[in-house]
Amino acid sequence: MQVAALPKTVQLSAYLQDSRVESQPASVTLEADKVGDRLEGPRLEIEDPLYRRARPDANGNYLEQPPTPQFDQVTSFVTAQATLELAERLADQSIEWAFSERSLGVRPHQGTGMNAYYVRQDESIQFYCFDSRPLDKTVQVSQCADVVAHETGHALLDGLKPEFLYDWGGHSRAFHESFGDCMAILVAASRPALVDRALSETGGDLLRDNPINRVAEEFGLAWRKAWDPSDERLFLRNANNNFLYVPMEQLPENGPPDSLTRQDHSYGQIFTGAFYRCLVAMAGPGGQHLSGAAEELGRLLLHAVAMLSPSSTTLPEVARCMLTADRQLYGGAHEEALSRVFSERKLLSTEEVQAWRRQYDELPRLQKSNDPERFLRRHQQALGVDASAYQHYRTVRDRQGRERWELLSRQRVDTAALAGEIKGGLTLTFDPAGRLGWLSRQDITRERIEEACVALSKLGPEDISLGPAGGHLYPAELGPDGLVRRSAWLKD
Repeated sequence: MQVAALPKTVQLSAYLQDSRVESQPASVTLEADKVGDRLEGPRLEIEDPLYRRARPDANGNYLEQPPTPQFDQVTSFVTAQATLELAERLADQSIEWAFSERSLGVRPHQGTGMNAYYVRQDESIQFYCFDSRPLDKTVQVSQCADVVAHETGHALLDGLKPEFLYDWGGHSRAFHESFGDCMAILVAASRPALVDRALSETGGDLLRDNPINRVAEEFGLAWRKAWDPSDERLFLRNANNNFLYVPMEQLPENGPPDSLTRQDHSYGQIFTGAFYRCLVAMAGPGGQHLSGAAEELGRLLLHAVAMLSPSSTTLPEVARCMLTADRQLYGGAHEEALSRVFSERKLLSTEEVQAWRRQYDELPRLQKSNDPERFLRRHQQALGVDASAYQHYRTVRDRQGRERWELLSRQRVDTAALAGEIKGGLTLTFDPAGRLGWLSRQDITRERIEEACVALSKLGPEDISLGPAGGHLYPAELGPDGLVRRSAWLKD
């Protein structure tokens, strides 16, 4: 008896954006072994104790339709998988999760509320629902592809740079929020139907609002109308913004919607806006090269992230590493466009771009060895670092043969009530031939120590987790060494 061969690919019904943009879900193709027979692949798994998990039909397909809980499961799984695959392709490497070797849980029905979370402690991305009277419906956040891509982006960046979530300063978390929005943009730009829609809606003028630069249309509209029923803007955040970089301490803690503040989501819009303007510049007249430009810009972003210091980052340092990635990947083909945008957005002044060029050209092309700490001691004078302060954290290799050494330094920070820890770090990136190609560094400065002290001073006993969170999200957690660290969770 001949057994029928299992399908290599399956079809799934999913929103490419959300129901505010699309009248019907689209049919999406995925490899069968990444989906399994219960929406459970090697890297992602639907977790939904409230509802029966979606099962495939006789042909192995998941063709659920809204409004059903099973459709929410399928559409959120599809976007999370698309975000993971895109990021790994752009980064030229497998991206491991920060928590363990198990799959990332995708929870489409976590509870009631106007939010979504990535929680490392729970090893999951979590989506809520809420009733919107202005929209006359219950909004299932898990149906919003931009939000799912954003939260998956958090999980991916946490895998690439796990220490960022422990940084007491604001830049690392603001970049986390921007990275999530950038991944939503890149996922949208990887979908031909959305690219066609964007070009059609704008006539090729990508500086007009479109499905690529609008982040979270339905969720955003419902959120806006909850505060102002007359607000008809179709986004939670918009990458087509005009925010310029200013030091975080010069901004207020909070402010009206669409203003620039120190709040993570707000401040991250500075980089997101610059990123989108880079995409427009690279897409060419009429946006004719939009898909290809998104692919190349995405590679620059993912390779820049890999080069960042492991301890923390700043938005200007991300810009510098993107310029470096362009030199390494494309021979500087996009340097003029990138540097112009970064200068216009005040991320890097003209003088700082020139300083980056000198740093890149004058960096000693040292040949790597087998011992990172010994290498650093041997070449500390040439690299301008104190090797005794650093310990090897980990080594990461990509598929093209690049190797990145991450090293950390640590310093205890004491306040009147609590003791915490602040970390410095550096990443040395070697090209496939083993020559040093870049060094990204974040020192423990007086300003960063002051940031940590201020953050620690605002914490009370009720804010600190003493063990497993148990479903409660604490701002900080007490480590086994007795030092308080920021908690590794993020909300949209």
